[in-house]
Amino acid sequence: DLRKTATAYTKLEIKVPALYTALIDTFQKKLNEFKLFDVPNIVTAVAFMGDDANSLLIACSDYARTNLNSFNHEDISLLALAFKDTNIEKSNLFSAISQNAMPKLKQFSAHSLANMAFAFENE
Repeated sequence: DLRKTATAYTKLEIKVPALYTALIDTFQKKLNEFKLFDVPNIVTAVAFMGDDANSLLIACSDYARTNLNSFNHEDISLLALAFKDTNIEKSNLFSAISQNAMPKLKQFSAHSLANMAFAFENE
């Protein structure tokens, strides 16, 4: 599982540029094959890779924004949280997230609401 491999390298703090490049390329090629709820995990797993991952993060942002209606309230909050500290332009994504989330706020758990508040803290 690509997501678990990237996450494992994140936790081990191993810097292997060739592997990063291969993971990023593979994620981009397979992005449409992943489930929507995998997107926050992918973003979290590759965000530490720095500028090398920006093209993938932008692709994930675009993919999430166009499929946002398919995300449930938990996934929406995790998506916002995953993108919070990325170095890409995310105003369009966060605008779409807020528009999508506002009518559903009553469905959000306390944890999801806290995630949203934290994610939007400086937006």
